[in-house]
Amino acid sequence: MNLPRPLTRVLRLVLAILPLLWIYSRVDLAGFRSALADVAWWTLPGVIATNLAAMLLQGFRWWLLMRGFIPGISPGKALSAHFKGLLYSIVLPTSAAQDVVRAAILSNAKDYPFVWGATWVCRLMGLLVLAFFSTAGFFLIGSSQLPSRTAHVIFAAFAIVIMLLCLSFTKNATRRIRPLAARLLPERILRVVDDIRQAIYLYHTRRKHLLGTFLLTILVQMLVIAGPVIMLMGIVGRFYGAECLFFIPTIEIAVISIPLTPNGIGLREALLSLFLLTFLALTPEQLGVYVAFSLLGVFLRVVGLGPVVYEIFVKKD
Repeated sequence: MNLPRPLTRVLRLVLAILPLLWIYSRVDLAGFRSALADVAWWTLPGVIATNLAAMLLQGFRWWLLMRGFIPGISPGKALSAHFKGLLYSIVLPTSAAQDVVRAAILSNAKDYPFVWGATWVCRLMGLLVLAFFSTAGFFLIGSSQLPSRTAHVIFAAFAIVIMLLCLSFTKNATRRIRPLAARLLPERILRVVDDIRQAIYLYHTRRKHLLGTFLLTILVQMLVIAGPVIMLMGIVGRFYGAECLFFIPTIEIAVISIPLTPNGIGLREALLSLFLLTFLALTPEQLGVYVAFSLLGVFLRVVGLGPVVYEIFVKKD
């Protein structure tokens, strides 16, 4: 049953808030202040730096891949659309919403297949690297210390991403699906889908751009994992590299795949509290501090206001 759009938005907001209320209902205020006072001074700068660096590199790798077929596109134009997408993704379901927004902003009648094609390839590369890191963390921690059937979930996610990558760069499977799509989709939409499908396929001819994008993707996801590592070191005083290598990518894949709440807020924190932080036996107060820093990483996306303000008040026609 399709719910009215205002009701859907309210429901998503409620789903985002409820886990946060549950987490902070268990926190003692005096203990929270004490835990916050014990946080190392470099934690906040580290969180801000890793998040901003990851955001910047995400936009740069998108530009690098598009440049393979749109040589005239400037980094500034691509980064402007990217940061606007980050801004709007704060209120849209799942962090992957930024992909749709930035591609829609940059698309035009001539280049849209390669813009959307680069968006799809970048997202798949991100998921592939996350799945690889999660698998590496699984072996580093040891299966005996993790919940049962964890390996099945990780390897299933890995298999799905590999399958999507293979389908993206071959026409054999998609050619068989096309007759069914032709009966279900209007001709204009089908033509757009065909153009994007062709652009995605052609990206395999731009190996240098694919390699550069892949290397940047590894760096981006390392920064995504480095943020929680820094937070836990600052809050607890211990290095949890293997644990973050496993849990953070797994949680990010789940949040991207389940479009329930704005930017995954609430869902991400609920999974963190149930798995990563419970596994590490943090106190409710330390959990509260961690979640506060985690939310800061999401709301740093307001840096996307920069291009919007620039175009309104500075840029001349």
